Amino acid sequence: MNKRYLFCFLLTVFCLCVCTALVSQIDSGVENNTSISVESDEIAINEGSLKDLPSIEESELLFAEFYKTGKIDTEPLFVGLEKLEQELTKVQNLKGKERNIEKENQLLTLYLEYAKIVFTAYLFGSINQSFPKIHNMEKQIDVFLKRCKPNSSVCLKFADYLYARLPENRKVVFKLPVLYRKVLLQDSKNNEAKVKLACWYTFSAQETTSNTNSFIEENEALIEELSAVDRLNAYIVYSLYYMKKYNTKKGWKYLQKAEELFPSYILTERLRANYKKGILSL
Repeated sequence: MNKRYLFCFLLTVFCLCVCTALVSQIDSGVENNTSISVESDEIAINEGSLKDLPSIEESELLFAEFYKTGKIDTEPLFVGLEKLEQELTKVQNLKGKERNIEKENQLLTLYLEYAKIVFTAYLFGSINQSFPKIHNMEKQIDVFLKRCKPNSSVCLKFADYLYARLPENRKVVFKLPVLYRKVLLQDSKNNEAKVKLACWYTFSAQETTSNTNSFIEENEALIEELSAVDRLNAYIVYSLYYMKKYNTKKGWKYLQKAEELFPSYILTERLRANYKKGILSL
């Protein structure tokens, strides 16, 4: 991994850049859709050409393997994106009662999951030749979000996708909690959104307050419910949080958990080296 892509990734982890235009588009849809029930994490898509697509769980395993090895076969995901685009276009073109909002949200949730993974691989330089496909994917997401009525699952996956998006604009980092709060507005028990909002609090402000510290620490136990890659990022963030609070025991504990989860991972190696130098940052 060359320096350019390492730099981009470091910014991604600690900036969590959010595209302002897309967030504003999704905000209006969520506000008008708070009554929609939340689907389970397992997306039930068993129709025609969609039935053989990788599930969210399978995709997360693929994503974790990419973090471990730096290698990934994105072709099944690009095939899935194309099939989902076709189906989403058909669903969104239906009118009135014919339009199945629940199915649309399921399709879009899976689409955003694939998008997150392939864009991360692209950012790392693993699939540079796929730029035309990436560009088309970005445009399609814009179109789908403009027309959808997103539920909490879509909002959370959209936030995950933005996690991997272009990190150049640090100013829009404050848009990310909007999505997490939209999720919690619809589903107050969504532990994934709670942890990710807590992680945002740990690095978004120059100074933490007693209220934010309380939120960060009360949701700490929920980290173990996250996917492997999300746990890794949470371990790193909480390690830094406790080191800066001079609780070095817990700071080292979370760094060790990150190292055990993904041995020889470049960011954990860098963080350990910095801690030994007294540098409490990446």
